[in-house]
Amino acid sequence: MQLIYTLDTPTLLVIGGDRGIVSPMLVAELSNLNRSLEYMQIDEAVHGIPYDKTEQLSVIVKSFLLSVNA
Repeated sequence: MQLIYTLDTPTLLVIGGDRGIVSPMLVAELSNLNRSLEYMQIDEAVHGIPYDKTEQLSVIVKSFLLSVNA
């Protein structure tokens, strides 16, 4: 958990719904500890987001990258 404080690069975590490996509560807590960390949740996905929700993930990642490069 200590490493979260050292991140100074914009970081995006994309998680699935409540049944995923990483809980929405944990990711919200991490993002509160470090402003460089953002997270998005795809409710219908579990842990196979790149395979299950390819289009949604693509939109989220592109939007994040555009916001970082702005």
